[in-house]
Amino acid sequence: MPHLKKTCSILFIVLLLWGSLSVRAANSRSDQVVRVGFPIQSGTSYIDEHGNYAGYLVDYLHQLTMFTHWDIEYVQVEGDLNAQLETLMDMLQRGEIDMLGTMNRNSQLEELFLYPNYSYGTRYTTLAVLKEDPDWIQEDFSDWDGILVAAYAGNQDQISQFDYYATVNDFSYQLTVYDRYDQMVEAVKDGQADALIQSDISL
Repeated sequence: MPHLKKTCSILFIVLLLWGSLSVRAANSRSDQVVRVGFPIQSGTSYIDEHGNYAGYLVDYLHQLTMFTHWDIEYVQVEGDLNAQLETLMDMLQRGEIDMLGTMNRNSQLEELFLYPNYSYGTRYTTLAVLKEDPDWIQEDFSDWDGILVAAYAGNQDQISQFDYYATVNDFSYQLTVYDRYDQMVEAVKDGQADALIQSDISL
């Protein structure tokens, strides 16, 4: 019987570094119940109009169970998306759930979780500004020198990507790193920053 490490995902299916799940051969039915954290996020993991679990995560796991024969049990918690993810990641580390859907991948999380070689989705790093702000025209870098950029402390990979982008396109910037995602958003709304670094699916 092959052993799979406990898993977790966030635009990826992510494997825990500790603990293992016994999975029977694909030609036999397993009684293994896999508890999956289910944060509510439009398109990826949500409850449809009929009260059913839906989204890309559900479709992905449905395909996976054809090979593993897992019985999936979805686990929900209260709060906004950030609170749900924090609670579910704590539950994952304590072994209260086996897998978590809709996580980001960064160097800090890679110290806790083992990610697979292949993701189940694609995302891009973006520089987002307010809709009503006319000063920052896409790919017109002539006036971008000194742009005030907000970033989330947990997104070091995206910060590095943006730094490379600024170097290649020859504009300077001032970066402020925030401990919470909502602080970064409020900084742009309040005029303390011109733009924020984030994933395109977060827009």
